[in-house]
Amino acid sequence: MASVIAYIDGFILLRDLRGKYGRRSLRLDPEGLVQRLRPADELLAVRCFTPDKPSALRFRGGEKTEIVLSRRRRTDVTCADCGQRTAHGNNGMSVDMAASLLADTATRASDIALVVSADSDFCPAIHAAQRIDPDRKVVAAFLPAHSSFEVRALVPVSLITHGTLRDSLLPDVDFAARDEPDAALTSRSGSPCRVR
Repeated sequence: MASVIAYIDGFILLRDLRGKYGRRSLRLDPEGLVQRLRPADELLAVRCFTPDKPSALRFRGGEKTEIVLSRRRRTDVTCADCGQRTAHGNNGMSVDMAASLLADTATRASDIALVVSADSDFCPAIHAAQRIDPDRKVVAAFLPAHSSFEVRALVPVSLITHGTLRDSLLPDVDFAARDEPDAALTSRSGSPCRVR
């Protein structure tokens, strides 16, 4: 039995789930999702990367779930033709996910790294992980309607079906008044966060 650590792009995952199911109180069991994707493997950890505390509350964590708050950055872009300014958000999750993947690869933390993202920004980290430890298998799982030729060219890919997502959802609950999510939150620096 191989050991696995999962790295989940929480922003894209939650956005897609809200688009599909349309529930404000939507919550996901990330450990259940990974266990459905890799049933023959031993789950060591699930690292969910999310840009804000309200999104973090949408993940129900167990003892193996770590929720990492990534710093959101805002960039104003000015059109060279018309001068119109547009704000673009960059939440830094790709950098945080890459750092986590590389740290775990350097310490040989698991046999398999499961990347739940189709973001091609993650490709340099996958390349680096494969150079650091060629024996550590990196695999990706794409959400329905997401794909990346760049990621597909690097690693084996599986599709997360709507049924797998549905089975990983938790019943509707009112969690807006809660002080703490189920999983421990860590900031980008690794220090614990309190949800208010």
